[in-house]
Amino acid sequence: VLRDADGQVVAEERKEMTWNSLWFDRRHANAVPLPIREGESKSLSGNYKLEIYINNLLLLERKVVIL
Repeated sequence: VLRDADGQVVAEERKEMTWNSLWFDRRHANAVPLPIREGESKSLSGNYKLEIYINNLLLLERKVVIL
C-alpha cells in the first residue's frame, strides 16, 4: 500500500507469492506500485508512506520520496 502525506491510499497492489520469489540477490525483487493519475503514464512526485503486508499483517512501513 502506498499512502500520500495525508494517509490516503494512492496505490495498492495485491499479489500471492512464495517467500523465495520475493527476493533476488538478497534484495526485494518486486516493483513498488507508483501513484499515477488516471489516463497518464508519469508517476506523481511527493512524499509517501509505503506499507508492506504479509498474510494481512503489517511487515514494514517506511517514508519514501518520489521525484
